Amino acid sequence: MLRLSYEDVFERVGALTELVTLAGSVAQIMRIARDPSGTAAKLAAVISRDPALAMKLLSTVNSPFYGLRRTIETIEDAVVVLGFSEVERLSLAISVMKHFSARTIRGQAVNQLFMHSLVCGIAAETLVECFQLRGIDSDDIFTAALLHDVGKAIIWQAMPDAAREVMAVMEGSHLSQFHAEQEVLCGANHCVVGAWASGEWNLPTSIIHSIQMHHTPLEAKNDVPLLKVIHIANAACYHLGFPAVKTKTAPPTAAYESCAFLHGNETFMQGFRTRYEAKRALFDSLA
Repeated sequence: MLRLSYEDVFERVGALTELVTLAGSVAQIMRIARDPSGTAAKLAAVISRDPALAMKLLSTVNSPFYGLRRTIETIEDAVVVLGFSEVERLSLAISVMKHFSARTIRGQAVNQLFMHSLVCGIAAETLVECFQLRGIDSDDIFTAALLHDVGKAIIWQAMPDAAREVMAVMEGSHLSQFHAEQEVLCGANHCVVGAWASGEWNLPTSIIHSIQMHHTPLEAKNDVPLLKVIHIANAACYHLGFPAVKTKTAPPTAAYESCAFLHGNETFMQGFRTRYEAKRALFDSLA
């Protein structure tokens, strides 16, 4: 029965070259996109340093989802047409998927996780709109939702043997992934791994906290509205049939009990369905 020490987990995570590569591109893209003095040329230059990212971004921008009347041929044109925020979201989504995928069981698991994270973004945006929540940076909502489970992808990449053991424990003991990870990784879990990585990427503190405590929001020392939204949006994904990992048994009820108040809320459900249908084509173009 495989068990890794807390120290072993972070030694393996720290050795991942993908984290360094992703850190450079994500940090620079977010910094320029959110800088009032940032320009389309500067943002395009950073994205263009990663040819795979640039190519995928252009193909996505020219996909039927956006329905543009002309073909976008350069990254700078894409920034001008779509705007900084949308290009930031697309670049982040593409970068995360590109660095943490493969044609293996690991790849299948990460693709499922990626879809869960995208849907979490829809749920989070719907929650903010439906309940007219204040004090949350609109640019942080999608980013926090997309990255809330990035620790799971990192664990698959750094220690696939341990990730498979986590899945076995989930099935055998009917535990949530969070609790199964703590058992296999001796107290470590995807939340602390993801928070460590997001800290290395110099992401905003509110996003780091949302990644670190989206399963344990009551542990937050300060009121962090974004954290609460991501916690509930994550739970809503399980209720709506978009789990982070597919198992033979249904997820424990604890996975979605915090979103129970949404079950009969037709305003939220309609808003979610509308957003999801509108973005399905985008999800297909990102796959």
